[in-house]
Amino acid sequence: EVLAQPKVPQRTITVDTAVEQAKRIFVYAFIGLTALFAWLSIRRDTIKSELDLKEKLDATALGAIDHETVRKSRKDKKTGTVLVTDVTASFSYVEKYKKLAANIVKSAERHDAKVIMISSVAEHEGKSTVAANLALTLKSQHHKVLLIDCDMRRPSQAKIFGMEVKEGTDLLEILSGDANFT
Repeated sequence: EVLAQPKVPQRTITVDTAVEQAKRIFVYAFIGLTALFAWLSIRRDTIKSELDLKEKLDATALGAIDHETVRKSRKDKKTGTVLVTDVTASFSYVEKYKKLAANIVKSAERHDAKVIMISSVAEHEGKSTVAANLALTLKSQHHKVLLIDCDMRRPSQAKIFGMEVKEGTDLLEILSGDANFT
């Protein structure tokens, strides 16, 4: 018994049409995922600009520093922090630190402050880089600067400045009086 009469397909599927269909699906998926990531990025409650800082935290920014990548040749395997004293640092990068330092000095004088603390809630945001470059910038403007690395887990200021840390001279030992400076 015949359950249903056989039908001739209206459209034949060839390799060419299958490839075209796959391309179309890929384009639609790409556009959809891009729109999804854009929407999620907009919805994230992060601070992306100085205006966001003012609106969300009711605070004023003294300055904003963009990330500066290390310019290195293929032979040079150096990675790490770009200091304002480095010849590869861009002009705008150095000028932003000068502007930040001037704003901090002005604010410190207005509030009679003598201590500046650089802090953040997350790791690898550039706190040590900002602190080192700010110290160098303030020193170049003839201010007295004492830079103390208070990161107990991963101190990095000595590494940034290419200094060797002697055993028994970390901050915790100095504060407890157990440091050995000999």
